[in-house]
Amino acid sequence: MKRVNNHNGFSLLEVMVSVAIFAVGILALFSTVEISAVSNAIGDGTTEAMSFAQSRVSFLQGLAFNDSLLNSGSMGAGTDFTFGTINLQSDTLSPVPDHTLTPPETGMESNRNYEVYWNVRNEDIDGDNIFDVKRIAVLVRWREAGGRFRSIIVGTAKCNPALLPSNLTNKVLMCDQW
Repeated sequence: MKRVNNHNGFSLLEVMVSVAIFAVGILALFSTVEISAVSNAIGDGTTEAMSFAQSRVSFLQGLAFNDSLLNSGSMGAGTDFTFGTINLQSDTLSPVPDHTLTPPETGMESNRNYEVYWNVRNEDIDGDNIFDVKRIAVLVRWREAGGRFRSIIVGTAKCNPALLPSNLTNKVLMCDQW
């Protein structure tokens, strides 16, 4: 009986090794897709929060300089206007920010429950004992699916329009620095 040496096919071992290598590659691809989906969700939340923060900043900029929503509260007197003294990961912010909006007061349509806070700090930038500018920090935070809070902070300044005509050049330059 004559033996045929035909090497045109693959052995079972070669097929099993190639399937194992292929499976490892597919698993790596799936983990990349999962990481990408999580990153997209975080990006969506941040984009939405930034939109809400900018909306609140625009609203506050449109108020009169002495409006009650621009009053400096318990935190505003000496607290860092960027909320640096607040633990943003606790369920209840302490110390309490000057102003708070929580759903549904925010009027924001979203799948996430955003919390909006803002602090106001009065500044006398030229030392004449009259407030020239209000420094405003708007914080928007939300809880991600894993339970961790995420937040963004947007800062702005509102110049006192009553003071600008008295010393226009100096006051405008000082307010523009903020």
